[in-house]
Amino acid sequence: MAVDVLPDVSAPVVTVLTEAPGMAPEEVEQLITHTIESNLVGAESVRRVSSRSILGFSSVQVEFDWDVEVQHARQITTERLQGLGDRLPSQAGVPFLAPVTSIMGEIMLVSFHRRGDQHHGSAH
Repeated sequence: MAVDVLPDVSAPVVTVLTEAPGMAPEEVEQLITHTIESNLVGAESVRRVSSRSILGFSSVQVEFDWDVEVQHARQITTERLQGLGDRLPSQAGVPFLAPVTSIMGEIMLVSFHRRGDQHHGSAH
């Protein structure tokens, strides 16, 4: 039986990013972020949609059910984003998906050696 030594402990999340140079956070929220969120809410297997709007930039995180493969989640998100460009302001860029990441990317393995240890520099 295969054992996953470092199992992924996060649900699949797809992040949609949109650049909007020169737009105030309130404009980004109303004209971009809200439009993207409302297009993604209710999509197949979506558990939660959260977002952040700042000066000239929108970030929308779409969390899917645990049993959804991340590539399938990205496909669902991409399909929902198609045709959205004509509903966004002209100064907004085309929404794009951030690279696949996981909470596992936050883990760092560190090894310490005692000063008197004969195995300085060896990997454990």
